[in-house]
Amino acid sequence: MDRRGVRPGPDASRAFDLGVRSALVVAIGAVAGLYWVGALRLLEVAFALFMLPVYYIVVACLFSVWLGYHEHASTRVYRAASRDR
Repeated sequence: MDRRGVRPGPDASRAFDLGVRSALVVAIGAVAGLYWVGALRLLEVAFALFMLPVYYIVVACLFSVWLGYHEHASTRVYRAASRDR
């Protein structure tokens, strides 16, 4: 089934928002839980929170590819130009 022309709908948008937010809550909960049980020191917690934006961007990229947001308008132009050759 060719889905190149199909754009993600409102359900995909809601799934993206829910997925990214839940990943953020899980990450913060994991860091807090590991600190609470004594597996992380305060310096390691600070480093984990410092790296949280990187984790957030990676999760957002993975969700965007999975839900079909990765195709940009210019991608179709390059594909059409290469097909015409």
